[in-house]
Amino acid sequence: MLNSLPIFVVSAFAFKADQEKAMKLGARRYFVKPINLTELVMAIEEELACQYLQQISF
Repeated sequence: MLNSLPIFVVSAFAFKADQEKAMKLGARRYFVKPINLTELVMAIEEELACQYLQQISF
């Protein structure tokens, strides 16, 4: 169950290599500080919608 939990990384590291490493380790999204709260909320809503669609399709 926890393996389906979407992971968002919020980091001060803006290098592409840092983002790629996080994504390879299983992160769904990578945000660089200072974070845009609108983008964060939209990303959360998208992930929740995907989770919901996956649940009802079974």
